[in-house]
Amino acid sequence: MKLINFFKKYPLTILGFVLVIPLLVSAFMYVPLFKFSKGNVDGWLGFWGSYLGGTIGTMGVVATTYFIIEANKVATKDAAKLNDKTERERIHTTFLLNKNELIVAIITELYELNNTRFNLLRKYVGYSKNMKTLKDNKKVLERNKLIDGSNIIGKIDKIRDSYQRYSTNRINALDEETKIRGQIITLSAQLKTESMYFPNLELEIDVFRKGITKSLDTLFEAIETTTDDLSELDKINALIEQDSEERKNSSNILIRKCRSNIDTLFNEFLIRKQ
Repeated sequence: MKLINFFKKYPLTILGFVLVIPLLVSAFMYVPLFKFSKGNVDGWLGFWGSYLGGTIGTMGVVATTYFIIEANKVATKDAAKLNDKTERERIHTTFLLNKNELIVAIITELYELNNTRFNLLRKYVGYSKNMKTLKDNKKVLERNKLIDGSNIIGKIDKIRDSYQRYSTNRINALDEETKIRGQIITLSAQLKTESMYFPNLELEIDVFRKGITKSLDTLFEAIETTTDDLSELDKINALIEQDSEERKNSSNILIRKCRSNIDTLFNEFLIRKQ
């Protein structure tokens, strides 16, 4: 590089040097010293011409070789930088693609957990309605006993046993639903963390998560405040079906956007690689 910089810095000096040498040689041939040497001026001029020409030619070959080597070094270094940049972009793109697939997996798992949760809540409503019916039947039997003295103790015992069984099943269903709610909350938080790598998906994911939170809170409040009135239980059932449909639609929409994001990431990588 130093030699190249020298040629770039002093081009006129080098050109002058090349032009002056022949003139100096010509003048030097008339120095008295050469009268003692054999040969005439033309012979000596031919000798010095061949000698200096060969020397300059050799220097040209050396310089050309040096320039080629330096150019190859620069090309190799540039190629290494390009390969390094391409590799880093490939690693980054692979990282984003994996994160995108993870988001799809989380959304799918959330959808499945919500389906399980909705089924448990449907069972809760069914058990509650059965308990309401048994309670009403028990009141009818007890009223009849007071009216006509019927012996209905056995029937009342069966109703009590069935009521207890439904009550236990209802408690178990709510316990299972509570566990799944905890898993949903944890996965929802993880989804928020993973979305930070995708500004183009972050808004949609926030809306999706808010829908899940609203579903959890609305149904939890409805169950906490119910008096097991049939009309209230029907409203809870309607909420379950509404939320179930919303979760299915929002999950499908978000998964389609994530799949589209995969195509975008891959195409952008191919464009940068060109």
